[in-house]
Amino acid sequence: MFERTFEALGKTWTLEFTHRSRILIKNETGLKERQVDEVFGDKNRHDAEVWAVMMHQGLKKHHPDITRDKALDILDTLASVEQVEILGDAWVRAGTGKPLDVVIAEAAKAAASGPLAGLPGGAEIATNP
Repeated sequence: MFERTFEALGKTWTLEFTHRSRILIKNETGLKERQVDEVFGDKNRHDAEVWAVMMHQGLKKHHPDITRDKALDILDTLASVEQVEILGDAWVRAGTGKPLDVVIAEAAKAAASGPLAGLPGGAEIATNP
């Protein structure tokens, strides 16, 4: 698994999506892993409820006393871009072993050469169905 450390509320936090946390996220949100992936793939979708569950469950391994309220406090101190970078990177690395930016670049490259590449907006459709 991959650990992602970051600073918030004057403290260093370690986020890690273990198999246990991924299952608990699925159970609490009702979303399948692919649907959680889509929360990060759609720039227009900011799902604070899903992100709160993810932050809470992702911090539990290294911070067992973390509460949902504290996880929300942490999210409140981070800009949306930081939230995506921290949660998205840790989530994608847990599933692929690769950093978020590498996965995005690979998807864009595949879309640019895939069957939709020649169509107007085809590359965007392929990477964000």
